[in-house]
Amino acid sequence: MTTASPGKTAKRYMSNIERIRKNTVMRRRKLFCEGGKRKKPMIKYSGPDADYGLAEPLDGLISDNDLKKKKKNFLKQLNEVNREDLEYVTREQSLSNDWHNERKKRLTASNFGEICKMRKNTSCRKKVYSLLYRPNTTCKQTTYGIQMEPLARAHFETLYNVHVQICGLFCDKEFSYLAATPDGLIGENSILEIKCPFAAKDSLNAVEAVEMKMLQYCSIENGELTLKKDHKYYYQIIGQLRITNRKFCYFVIYTPNWTNTQKIEYDDVFWRTKMVDKLKLFYLECLLPEIVDPLYGKRFLTSDIRDPDHIKHQINKK
Repeated sequence: MTTASPGKTAKRYMSNIERIRKNTVMRRRKLFCEGGKRKKPMIKYSGPDADYGLAEPLDGLISDNDLKKKKKNFLKQLNEVNREDLEYVTREQSLSNDWHNERKKRLTASNFGEICKMRKNTSCRKKVYSLLYRPNTTCKQTTYGIQMEPLARAHFETLYNVHVQICGLFCDKEFSYLAATPDGLIGENSILEIKCPFAAKDSLNAVEAVEMKMLQYCSIENGELTLKKDHKYYYQIIGQLRITNRKFCYFVIYTPNWTNTQKIEYDDVFWRTKMVDKLKLFYLECLLPEIVDPLYGKRFLTSDIRDPDHIKHQINKK
């Protein structure tokens, strides 16, 4: 459904943010143990890589058994986290240190698409580096999206006469290392996901945006703007629905001149056949080893990050 977009402010959104900020102290103490020392954030460095010359083998590696123990203990800690408290104390999202810290321990839905579509013979090193060490940078597209999101949320609430609940980080009940932060919750069974495309900000309507290739992730089907199922945004939404245990996502594309809303239903077959096994394998064999026993920081070489045996085997078959 596409509509014109009136100029609305987001005062209610900012009021909710302030209320949440004032009411997180007790939950944080309960979740992170009152009086305990907080770990200082790891300083991110970028350094020379093995591409600039042959790197000597890394010394002092722990045994496979010790690595397995570290992984097991870390997963146990994740499983013991209270999911409801974690969601509550991270509702400030990018303004919350807890939100950033807890996301680093997990694989989040915004990355599901890229990981699920990785080739079997592609090294995981660059992706692990990107998830754990790449400095946070902002571009004009990202800044624009952040600025427009409250307006899009307020417009959606007005257009459909619904209340959107701001939420924090959700963790999957079965796989505690998979997480998601939707742009909002609607009622008991739906979530909201907002995209404010910088490339389409001056477009007159959805059809023009697609025809001019401003929205690479959408197509026009039967006169309706539709999210492509092979795009990473679709993987993100299916992951969000699975993790939040909800059935529908209102996928909103918001621009100053028009707004489009598509109601997307959770697809469990898609989740089971195209997503969950690949996500589990990547986290447990690629990301988790570097979380519990970091190798990159020893010499700041991405080549020191482990590639699991199944990837090495596929690379050698090339």
